[in-house]
Amino acid sequence: MHHNPRSKRRQVALRFFTYGVMTVAVVVISIICILFVLGYRFDQSSGRVEQRALLQLRSFPSNAAMTLDGSQLGFRTPGKRTVSAGKHSVVMKLDGYRDWRKDFMIQPGSLLWLNYARLIPASITTEEVRSLGRLVDIKASPDRRWLGFSTVASGHPQLSVGDISNEKEPKFSTLPLPKTLLKMKGGQLTLDEWDFGGRFILARHTVGNKTDFLQIDRTDPASARNITKQLKIPITDAHFAGTSGTTLFVLSDGDIRKIDLAAGTISRPLVSDVKDFMLYKSDLIAYVSVENGTQMAGFYKDGDKEPTVMRIFKGTSPQVHAVISSYFNDDYLAIAHGKSVEIIKDPTHTADRAGRVFAKFNFAPGIKWFNFSSNGRFVLAQKSDEPYKKQVLALVQDRLKTLADLPTLTTFLFTEPSVDWSLIENNKQLKKLSSEEIQSILSHAQQSFENSEFTPEALQQTLNHLLETTGQKPGVLFSLIRIVTTWAPFSPALNDTLALLGKQTTLDRIKIALAVENKSVDSTTARNETSNRQDTTS
Repeated sequence: MHHNPRSKRRQVALRFFTYGVMTVAVVVISIICILFVLGYRFDQSSGRVEQRALLQLRSFPSNAAMTLDGSQLGFRTPGKRTVSAGKHSVVMKLDGYRDWRKDFMIQPGSLLWLNYARLIPASITTEEVRSLGRLVDIKASPDRRWLGFSTVASGHPQLSVGDISNEKEPKFSTLPLPKTLLKMKGGQLTLDEWDFGGRFILARHTVGNKTDFLQIDRTDPASARNITKQLKIPITDAHFAGTSGTTLFVLSDGDIRKIDLAAGTISRPLVSDVKDFMLYKSDLIAYVSVENGTQMAGFYKDGDKEPTVMRIFKGTSPQVHAVISSYFNDDYLAIAHGKSVEIIKDPTHTADRAGRVFAKFNFAPGIKWFNFSSNGRFVLAQKSDEPYKKQVLALVQDRLKTLADLPTLTTFLFTEPSVDWSLIENNKQLKKLSSEEIQSILSHAQQSFENSEFTPEALQQTLNHLLETTGQKPGVLFSLIRIVTTWAPFSPALNDTLALLGKQTTLDRIKIALAVENKSVDSTTARNETSNRQDTTS
C-alpha cells in the first residue's frame, strides 16, 4: 500500500500545531485563572486590567442590606465582594436599627474585614431593673454574664452583683461581706477586675490615703479575704492569674511578685523597680520600670528566669506605657513614649526580638491611659488622668438614681449630640430671648472660653465673669450654655461638664449653635425682605 509522504508530513505538522495551540491555551487559561484569583479584573471604565481587592462583610445582627458607594448590593450580610482599590463607602441597613456606615481605603490585592459592625436599635427603651444607693463603681465580668456594683449606704461600703445572663430577667443580690474583711472604717470600694471565670472580684477598700486589696467570691462572700492584711505587704496593684481566684501577680514596693492565697506563699521579685504593669491571660506581663533616671519597657513570661527589656528611654519624662495582647494567635506588645507609639509583633519569640516592629506611628503627646481593645484589634489611648468612663461616673453619681438614667445623663459625653432647638424654645427663660441676644451671649461665651483654662475651678471663674459682662441672670446664661454644649434636657454641674468635654469640644459645639442660629436669622431676614418687596409691589 502506497503512502503519500506529503500527507504524512501534513498530519505531523497538524499534530504539532494542535498540541502547540493546546499548550498555549492551557498556559493562557492558567495565567488568567491565577490573575483572577489574585483579584485582577477588566475595568470597563478605564479599559484596563487592574488588580482589585476583596471585602468581607458581616453585621450583628445579620441579614442587613448593603450599599457600596451608593449602589445596592445583591446580597445581605454576611458576604464578600471584590472592589477596586481606593476609597469606598459601605452602608448597612436593617429594619428597626440605625444605619451603620464606614468609609475606608483598600489596597490592590488586599483583604479587608468589615466584620465588626454592630447595629444599634433605632428605638432604645429602658426600664428600671435595680434601684441603687450612691453608686461608686461598676464592673462587668469578662464573659459579660455578671455585673459588680459598689455602693455606699449609711456611710458604709456595700457590694452587689447582678446575674445578667438572662437579659429579660436579671437577678441582683447584695453580698453579705464578713465584718472582719474591712479593717478600716468608712471609705469606699472600687472594683479592679473579675477573674476570667466570672466568679471572683478584686476590689480596693480605700480610706484616705490607705488602701487594702480584697478578694471576694460571689458564690461564697463569707470567705472573702483581705489580701493586704493576710500577706502583710504593701500592694499598689494586683491582677488575677487564671480562674482559681487565689493566684495573683501583685506590685509591692516596686517589685512584681506572684502570690498564692491558698498556700499563703509569695514568690521572689520577678521584676524590680516597676512603675506600672499589666497581666495578659495568666502568664504574660508587660511592664515599665524606672532605674537611675531611665525608663525601660519590656515583658515577663511566667517561668522565665529574668524579664526581657525591649526598649530603653533616657529620662523619666514623658511617661512610658507598655501593654500586651494578641490578635489571630499572634502576640503584640505596644509601647508609647511621648507622641510615639510602637507595636512589636510576637515579642516572646527569641529570634530578633528588638527588630520585630509591626507598626510605628505618632499620637497626640501626653498619653495618660493606654491599652488594647478587648479583642486585640485596636490600640486605645487617651490623655485624661484616669479612664474617661470613671470620670463620667464620678461626675453623675450624685444625680444617678437608677441605671436607666445613665444614658440621658452621659450620652452627650460620648457621642456628638444632634441639635435640638426645641430645648431652647420650650425653656421658660430662654424662649424670651431674641435671636440677636442668643448670638451675643454665645459669642461672649465663645471668646471667654477660648481664653480660659479648662479646669472646673477656672471655668467657674469664667462663668462668673460672663455673668458680669453679659448682664444676664445665671438661669439664663448657664441654661443656654448648658443646652448648646450638651443638647440634653439636663446635665451635671456646668463647670464640671465643660471641663470633662474639654475646650475644643465645647468651642466646636458653641460654633455649631451659632451657625444654626445665624442661618435661622438669615432665613427670617430673607422672608421679611421678600414680604416687604411683595407689599411694595402690591
